Amino acid sequence: MPRGMGGRGGRGGRGGRFRGGGAPRGIYYAGGMGLGIPGVHDPLIGRKFFKRPHSVRIPFKAVDDTMEHKLFPVTPSNLECFHGFQSVFTTQHLYDFTVDGKTYRSVDHYYQRMKVEQLTGVASEKFDDLSIKNYGNLAREIIRLQNISRKTVDQWRVSCGVEVLQKALLEKVKACQELRDALIKTGDKIIVHTFANDDFFGSGVPYKYVKDWSSGMEQNKIQVKFPMSFPLTPETVKHVPIFAKGRNVLGAILMILREKINTNQINNLQVTLSPVSQYVTPETQERSNRSNGAAGAPKKPGEIDFTMDYEELDSITTSQPTATGAAAPQQIGSVGPAKTAIVTAQPTTRSAAATVANPAATVANPAAAAAAAGKVKVVRKVVKKVPAQQ
Repeated sequence: MPRGMGGRGGRGGRGGRFRGGGAPRGIYYAGGMGLGIPGVHDPLIGRKFFKRPHSVRIPFKAVDDTMEHKLFPVTPSNLECFHGFQSVFTTQHLYDFTVDGKTYRSVDHYYQRMKVEQLTGVASEKFDDLSIKNYGNLAREIIRLQNISRKTVDQWRVSCGVEVLQKALLEKVKACQELRDALIKTGDKIIVHTFANDDFFGSGVPYKYVKDWSSGMEQNKIQVKFPMSFPLTPETVKHVPIFAKGRNVLGAILMILREKINTNQINNLQVTLSPVSQYVTPETQERSNRSNGAAGAPKKPGEIDFTMDYEELDSITTSQPTATGAAAPQQIGSVGPAKTAIVTAQPTTRSAAATVANPAATVANPAAAAAAAGKVKVVRKVVKKVPAQQ
C-alpha cells in the first residue's frame, strides 16, 4: 500500500487516505460521491495538483430517478482513461469538421474561438491562421488584452463553455468515423479525462491516482449515476458526479454521445447556444463595481481601498527606502483635473510614507488621509474620469 494511505495517521494532519475496507477518505457525502479538495501536496503521488484553482465551482446535484441516466460500477477495469493530444478523445485532436458553415481543425479550435467572441465581442482573424498550433494560448492573450477577469472566464467555462464544447463534439462525432468507432469500442466503460490541471473538464489528478482511487471504490462496490440527456445545460451539468478530484465533464459528454450512437439518435441531435448574458456577469459592470467599491466587491486581507479627489494634483509620489537607508521619491502615475484616482494600498513593514506632490491637494476620503499618514505600499492604481458631483 502506498505511503500515506493507512487507515489512520498520515502526513500533514489530514489523516489516512483510506478508511476501513479501502474506501477513500473524503470521497463520500450524503446523496452520492463527494470531493475531498486536496492541499498543495498529496502523499499518494507526491506532487502539487491545483496550481491555479478556478474561482467558480458548481455544486453537485444527485441525478433524480425520473431523469435519463445510466449506472456505472467504479472499478479499475471499467475505466477508459485518456490524455495527450494524440488521443482521438481530446479536444486538441486534429480532424477537420464544419460548424455553422465554417471549418475548424479541432474541437479546441472552435471552443477557443467562441470563448473569445462571446466574452470580448472580438472576431479575431488570427484564428484563421493555419500555422497556429495552440489556440488556447491565442485565446488567453486576446482575453488578457481585453482585460477580461479570470472569474468571468470561469463563469463562461462552466456554463456557456459546456454548450460550446458539446456543439463542436457533436459535429465532430457526426463527421469523424474514427471517433465514432473509438467511442463504441469503449463499451460501457467510464470515460475519464485524466488531466491533473483541469478539475472541471478533467479528473483533476493524473492516471495513477484515478486508478488507485477506483480500487478503493471497487472494494466498497460503489456505482455512480451519469446523466444521459443531451445536450448538458448549465443546470444539468451539476448532475455529473465528482470523479476522483474533478468533475470529468469532457468524459461525461463523450459517454452521452456514445449512448446516442448506440441508440441511433446521434443524427437527430443539435445544440443551441444560450445568450452569454444569461450566465456570465457583464465584464463592464463587474469592473464598475470593483472601481466604485460596491458592496460585496472582493478585497484581499489587509488591503485598504480609498479614493483621492485631485482637482489640482498633478502626480502621486511614494517614498521608497534606498540601499543607504534614505527615502527616495518614486513617481507612480499622474492624473489631470476632474479625475479620480483609485489607489489600493496594503500595510507593509517598509518605512515608506505615501506623500503628495502638491501640498494644496485636498484628500476627500478620510480613509485616504489615514493611509497616507501611515506606512503603505501602493500595489495598484486605476485612473478613471468621473462626472462632477452635484
